[in-house]
Amino acid sequence: MIHEHSRMYKAAFSVLGMLMTAFILCAEKPVQQPGMSDNKMFSDDFEDAARSTKTWVIGGSLLWSDRIEGRNPVFGDGFTGRGLMLSRTETAGNVYYKRVFSADEIAVLKRSLVQVSLRMRVENISEKKTPWAGANVQCCFWTADVAKGSLEATIGNIRPGAFFPGGSFGWTNVSLIVAIPENTVAGVLNFGIEGTSGTVWYDDVKITVIQGEGTDDGWRPAPYQHGFGRLRGMMIFDPITEDDLRELGEEWNANLVRYNFGGWDTKYFKKGLESADFDAQFSAAIERTDRIAAWCRKYGMYMVLDMMGTSQQGLFKSGANQKRFIECWKTLVTRYRTNEVVLGYDLANEPHISEIAQRVSDDVIGWSDLAEKTSMEIRKIDPVKPIYIEGSSGGSPQGFLRLRPARVSNVIYSPHMYDPGHITHQGVLASTKAVGFEYPGRQGTAVYDKEYLERALKPATDFQKKWNVPMLMGEFSCVRWAPNGSAARYISDCIDIFEKYNWDWCFHSFREWQGWNPEYEADISVTNRAPYMTDRVKLLRSWFAKNKKPAWYTKAASVK
Repeated sequence: MIHEHSRMYKAAFSVLGMLMTAFILCAEKPVQQPGMSDNKMFSDDFEDAARSTKTWVIGGSLLWSDRIEGRNPVFGDGFTGRGLMLSRTETAGNVYYKRVFSADEIAVLKRSLVQVSLRMRVENISEKKTPWAGANVQCCFWTADVAKGSLEATIGNIRPGAFFPGGSFGWTNVSLIVAIPENTVAGVLNFGIEGTSGTVWYDDVKITVIQGEGTDDGWRPAPYQHGFGRLRGMMIFDPITEDDLRELGEEWNANLVRYNFGGWDTKYFKKGLESADFDAQFSAAIERTDRIAAWCRKYGMYMVLDMMGTSQQGLFKSGANQKRFIECWKTLVTRYRTNEVVLGYDLANEPHISEIAQRVSDDVIGWSDLAEKTSMEIRKIDPVKPIYIEGSSGGSPQGFLRLRPARVSNVIYSPHMYDPGHITHQGVLASTKAVGFEYPGRQGTAVYDKEYLERALKPATDFQKKWNVPMLMGEFSCVRWAPNGSAARYISDCIDIFEKYNWDWCFHSFREWQGWNPEYEADISVTNRAPYMTDRVKLLRSWFAKNKKPAWYTKAASVK
């Protein structure tokens, strides 16, 4: 990634996953562990008009308390028989069909994995001004961390949704798999049209608990530790120079880099897995990786190979793309399985539905299935090196609420941490453009401190404890201009937690975008490296000083 905005977008996806925790699967079958049984909580085929009229209300916002009095559901032709219809001619504002979850249902849903499935048909949706405008399906769950009715509060408001393109399309299967936090207090299912005109038909709605209490069949992965001691380092990107890596390895004493294979988003792979010149770009990426791996050997750092540019676009768009993704990994593993510098394989960077405004084909599988399928193919070639699997929801800890462990050996799981986004990304994104938020700090009644960070990481730490698996914090950071030393305090508290749970970790990032670069001053207007060691650099280097270099590293090799 060359341009500053592209660099920011990558972290933006992590924040999007953190705030929305969206995992969108169209025509996806529920993912089940052996021994798991479905529990259909609710269904409506709209053939019983009286029942449906009592069930569905119309509102102008996502809030469960919002209702437009006097407006009853409108029925039309369904996929079979009767269906629900929503139509609007104006483009300003929003309108939704709403189904509120009862208190008894919320009690059952807590800590569960739930699938919402339905059929949709869309006609003449006008031009969308935002990705989430137009026809959509959204589940909203409010947790105890958020005041009831406070849709504007992003922390604790869980909004997974499927968002569709403008225009028209015929009957399509839509499915969302939603992880419900244990402190959920309210929820509502919304079918809506936001900020556009057009007509949508719905049919065959089902809400199914596909994983909940009592669904664990007792399987556990064999205990595993990679055996290389504690690994602490940095995320690195291409372009990077040998001298950069010399400094990182010798002067900073990092013993790990997480290397972005394939470049930022569309830097090399213009359309991701569907790039016209994919094969040529893939070969070029291997050449760059060979060069950087040689430098890592020279300066004593393991490399985790992180698939990015080839996985950020198209991964959940078609079965053909997913097959290409697996073939890419088979090629890479065959090449690097005997290279002791390449520690392991990070399957996909921040997996999320990049085609958030598109439908996907019926042969697409979800992230847990795809990660396991890819891992099984890797194990046929390399039975030993660790495989790193990130959670869905853009790599955020929330993604571990819905991740199913892969049934292969030697797997390390890898969350990313940028929570709370209004602090870590202040002044970076359109949604976090306000600045001046300190850490620790308070916003309204919410307190953001080390205890908050522990809670934000709880889905990942719970996953670690339940499955007895090792973890790598693949990315974490705070923008350098967070005021009054906030960035250093945030980073320090994060590291304390990682060390408490015996996690390896990589800071985001080394000599990439200046907003994340710890070598820059805290002043947002200064865009050159500081002539002194910043508080963030001192902090990171104090931890790196504890590192032990790989057994294969010799100082003599680095001075040749």
